Amino acid sequence: ANLRGINIVGGGVQHITTEDFQDMFPSFSADGERILFSSNRRGQGLSILGIKANGRSGISDIYVNPPNGMVVQPTSAADGTVAFCVITLDPARQQITNRQIWTHYGPNEFPTTMTSGQSPAISPQGDRIAFIDPEDGNLWIIGTDRSNLTQLTRGAAAIMRRYRAQLSNAERVMFDANRTAELEQVRAFSNPSWTPDGEYILYTSMEGTDPTGRPNEDIWIMRADGSDPQQLTTNGSSD
Repeated sequence: ANLRGINIVGGGVQHITTEDFQDMFPSFSADGERILFSSNRRGQGLSILGIKANGRSGISDIYVNPPNGMVVQPTSAADGTVAFCVITLDPARQQITNRQIWTHYGPNEFPTTMTSGQSPAISPQGDRIAFIDPEDGNLWIIGTDRSNLTQLTRGAAAIMRRYRAQLSNAERVMFDANRTAELEQVRAFSNPSWTPDGEYILYTSMEGTDPTGRPNEDIWIMRADGSDPQQLTTNGSSD
């Protein structure tokens, strides 16, 4: 798995990494000069590395993989703070035992545990992190000083029950197997990201339905305080 870039105006794919490694979860630094990504270039598991945005040179360590873990989904802010998810594994059973949101650099300076969570998205100013709670499946927000932990969405469990009830028998077997193995293909809420001014959070929600009445992944937006949620896409595909 290598990184690629594409010009959003004229097309044209650029090869950013080319070696025989697993390079995943790319995101731009706030100044656009670097791309942060997860990679197994530093040994077993995944670490956070950075590369010049024009590609193929200047790979540096951001946070090297801890024992029995993977570091994924890096996201960075203008003040230099990098937020990411640390996944801890049971080496004997190769099962996930914990998912936590961490930060590095910025005001906290050193690697710092924020809270249990996944899919972090740090605000452009670096003061807040939106994330998905792996236990209740809802979208939350926390300050990078670990204050003001706030739940923004509710009803994730009920959404997933409705989704499961709409599946065929064969689909339900696969759905249950994936959930047992913690390999869910769909989640009630996922993939938060911020608008550049930090006023709104975009995210994926299954609160809406497709033409058959099945809960469906669409793009939603809300204010950063959780108010005024609005559905932006409505169709049968997974957005």
